[in-house]
Amino acid sequence: MNFKITTVKSFVFAGFLTIASDASAGINYLYNNVYSESFLSNSNKEEEASGKINELRKLIAKAKKSGINTLKEETALRTAEIFMGYAKWDENNIDANVKNFSLVKKYKNESEKYAKLLPDFERQEIIEMMNSSISELEAVMRGELKRLLSHTFAGILTYNHKRT
Repeated sequence: MNFKITTVKSFVFAGFLTIASDASAGINYLYNNVYSESFLSNSNKEEEASGKINELRKLIAKAKKSGINTLKEETALRTAEIFMGYAKWDENNIDANVKNFSLVKKYKNESEKYAKLLPDFERQEIIEMMNSSISELEAVMRGELKRLLSHTFAGILTYNHKRT
């Protein structure tokens, strides 16, 4: 049996200015290659992200019944739930985000466009995080990836991936 080593992808979402400065390539990519103004008004990203969250929630329950540690996926799930709220706030507060984007030189001239893109950009990141978590947990459940106990800290078990 072959086991794969996977990298632990960091799913850290940062504050507005970090998104504005560090994720500009991602927002530009989404705008130029995925979204059009008409698509944005009919976007189903919120529905898709919610569906992925529910899919992972069900998979976690199934994995727990099999005795698989799901702390990593539960952390990703909680992060997604929190950031769904942030995306909703951004969607309902376009004017505040226009003001914030206008403070960043690169976005000043198109601050309204980026303020409108931000909620679905966040939702797309949530979808990608959920897809990654689902894929990894499915691999663990199939036995392709094995989580081994590495150490205990304050009663919390932490696991590393190890090739056997």
